[in-house]
Amino acid sequence: MTERYFPISEYERRWALVQAEMRRRGVETAVVWGRSGGTFDRASDIYYLTNYYGNNSGQGFDNDLQNCRAFSAVILRAGEKPELIIEESAPHLNLLATDRIVSTWDPVRTVAERLAARPSAGPVAFLGTDFFSMKHWAQLQAVTPSVAWQFEDDIIRKIRRVKSPLELDAYREGGLIASRACNLLIEGLLTGKSEAEAAGEAAREVVRSGGAIHMIPVSHGDKIDNMCRNPLPGYSHDTPKSSDLIRGFVYGPMFQGYYLDPGRTVVAGRK
Repeated sequence: MTERYFPISEYERRWALVQAEMRRRGVETAVVWGRSGGTFDRASDIYYLTNYYGNNSGQGFDNDLQNCRAFSAVILRAGEKPELIIEESAPHLNLLATDRIVSTWDPVRTVAERLAARPSAGPVAFLGTDFFSMKHWAQLQAVTPSVAWQFEDDIIRKIRRVKSPLELDAYREGGLIASRACNLLIEGLLTGKSEAEAAGEAAREVVRSGGAIHMIPVSHGDKIDNMCRNPLPGYSHDTPKSSDLIRGFVYGPMFQGYYLDPGRTVVAGRK
């Protein structure tokens, strides 16, 4: 059975640190935005606070039924458990760190309604300006005319920089997975396999270990100045020739959402 990796006490520690930073910046309420559905890099703050990762496609477009697709938000208020706003009707409740959950087809409107129900005495922190779309920002402004937004993108990132002992254990587990996968990638390239074959062996190791792949960029020979020989998948069906310089990376959320990206450079035909 899939269960939550960290105990609730770990999330309570995080909430307390974040709320202390909010007080330091003079805000009682904060709205943290995230996006998942395949976009790992924008799920991190929401995942850190609540252990939520949504599976509605982050590649889809808004339609008559759904607005702000694949986005989620956490409303933080001083002294309270986080309130999670999700665009998903059947979340994995056993995995979530908060029981304050609102499902919606329109996260923008629902966030506005929750803020209006309990207006803040001062500015409301907004986290996510570096990826929240202009379209949805215009919508949010229109439905929150009385909210004084204060951009504070780095509140969660500042707290996340210092890892707890439990987080370090997760990092070590992820490091073992990433190292095994990177070794298989490089060994395959050194022993005459094509980039795609070697990448497949690396990906298999990550997936069977419970991790996820973002990309396996590989290059060699006349394309070594490029990040990868085939930009879309990251690898080609070409096979390095003896004495070719080879470079390969394996990266993605290897364990419990923790992102690692080991890479190595070697010469084909050498050990």
